[in-house]
Amino acid sequence: MIERLYIDNVRSFVNFEWKPDRLSVLLGPNGAGKTLLLETLFALRGFVTGAASIGETFDELSRTRWDSRTVQTIELDVRAGGGLYRYRLVVEQDAGGRNDPLVASESLQFNDVEKVEFKTADLGLYRGAQTKAMPGTRPTRSGVGALSSIGQNEFVRAFQEWIWNLWLLRPDPRAMSARVDRRRVARAPWLEKDLSNFAAWYPPTLASQPRDVMNAIRAVEPALPGLVEVRDAGGTLEAVFERGGKTSSYAFDELSDGERALIALYSVLHVLASPGKLLLLDEPDNYLGLREIQPWLAELSDRALRSGGPQVILISHHPDALNFLAPEHGWRMFRDPDSQTRIQRFEVQGNLEPAEAAARGWDEPQ
Repeated sequence: MIERLYIDNVRSFVNFEWKPDRLSVLLGPNGAGKTLLLETLFALRGFVTGAASIGETFDELSRTRWDSRTVQTIELDVRAGGGLYRYRLVVEQDAGGRNDPLVASESLQFNDVEKVEFKTADLGLYRGAQTKAMPGTRPTRSGVGALSSIGQNEFVRAFQEWIWNLWLLRPDPRAMSARVDRRRVARAPWLEKDLSNFAAWYPPTLASQPRDVMNAIRAVEPALPGLVEVRDAGGTLEAVFERGGKTSSYAFDELSDGERALIALYSVLHVLASPGKLLLLDEPDNYLGLREIQPWLAELSDRALRSGGPQVILISHHPDALNFLAPEHGWRMFRDPDSQTRIQRFEVQGNLEPAEAAARGWDEPQ
């Protein structure tokens, strides 16, 4: 899990440091930096895994607008693989904005013992017990990712396995079709942020993790009475209901927005909320009522807080989520116009429930 995050000169983050819990709920007004925080972590994942170059993840527009410095820094302290990883990335932007950014330096340290380090001047080298040439690395790509991909360093590979298990999800049931595109499954088994490829992701997940998926269906049934199965019916994902002795089937996109959201959220909960994973959830409770979201939130928090569970960072404006989770797990993010993002523990304001405090703008006297 992430024990410490430091971001400097990235949009509204300037000397921003945060030590998240195993379960953290981000609160605050629009524009405070909540989604940006999750997006920054996910962009870092894309860079370290080799899915994107530094210019695709942290381009010139990612700099803090009112800061003249060209250097951006991101640091992660991660507890994984039986120890503590310290990852550091320094990006050098072109002052004129005419050229792509370069990786000034990148390093990964494990338990203050083993370390790999890359610098622009000698990016083809890594420092460890021995120094070896690393052909093909460039100052626009992750040296840590390249080192892991050729399998020459076990502790680097373990770090990359952790970052592969970082998921950013912002469910949009209106984007979820019923089409099971098997070609899309082959190309992109990863769940899209908006879960638009849920129909493509579900059948192979059912085949590989049948117990988890069936537990998800059983868990969602109280909110969707009569639901017995979600299946691939000849290229169309459909939900099967048994009610009053009759069986009815509906294509996934025939379900309501809330029904699709519930099936997807419970699937995510039972398949992905497992040890070693980091779930970044951006307002997953949209489209759902208070009665529907409460059991899901309770199970999510229980999984996150149990020993060895996943780490969860959740953004929510949902009243029930705020009242249920904010008193113990809430973090308030805020910023003045054209100023940096700040974060602090959420504090209960007098007798106000968290949702009421949010409705009043957080600044009412206690």
